[in-house]
Amino acid sequence: MQIGIDVGATKIESVVLDENGNESNRERTDCPKDYTKIIKTIKEISDKLEKELKRELPIGVCHPGIHSPQTGLVKNAPNCLWLEKKPFQKDLRKILGKEVFCENDANSFALSEAIDGSGKHYKIVYGIILGSGAGGGLVIDKKIVTGPNGVAGEWGHNQITHLIAKKRKFSIY
Repeated sequence: MQIGIDVGATKIESVVLDENGNESNRERTDCPKDYTKIIKTIKEISDKLEKELKRELPIGVCHPGIHSPQTGLVKNAPNCLWLEKKPFQKDLRKILGKEVFCENDANSFALSEAIDGSGKHYKIVYGIILGSGAGGGLVIDKKIVTGPNGVAGEWGHNQITHLIAKKRKFSIY
C-alpha cells in the first residue's frame, strides 16, 4: 500500500493504493494558501491514514513546479506562490520522519498514464494538465524526462526573461 497526495492551488487530494494499484481511500480538502499549513495538512492526512490502516505507508507527493536540481527549492510554481523557493521535499521528509518522493504534477500524471493508463502501450507519452495552472510532462520508456533544469516537458509556465521582452518591445505582465 502507498499514499499519494496531489497538492494544487485550490485543493489537496489524497489516495491510498493497494498492492495491485487499486484505490482504497480518497479524500479532498481545500489547500491552505500558506506553506507551513500545507506541510501540517499533509502530516495530518498521513497520520490519519496510517492510523486507520494500522501501518506506516510510503508517500509520494505531486505538486506544481519542480525541485531545482541546483538548489533543492521549488521553482516554476506561479499558481502556488506559497511553494516558491521553499525546500518542500526536505520539509516533508523532516515532519513525516521518512523518505518522501516529490514530483511535478504534470510529470506524475504523464508517468501514471505511461505505466497503467491510456499510454501504457507507447514508448513516448506526453501529458498535458489544465486547471488553475497549466503544465506538461514527458515520459520516455516509462521514465520521466526532466532535462538539466527540471522542466523538459513543461509548456505551460515557461518564463520569458525581461531582457527578451525588452528587446522584442512587449510586456510580460
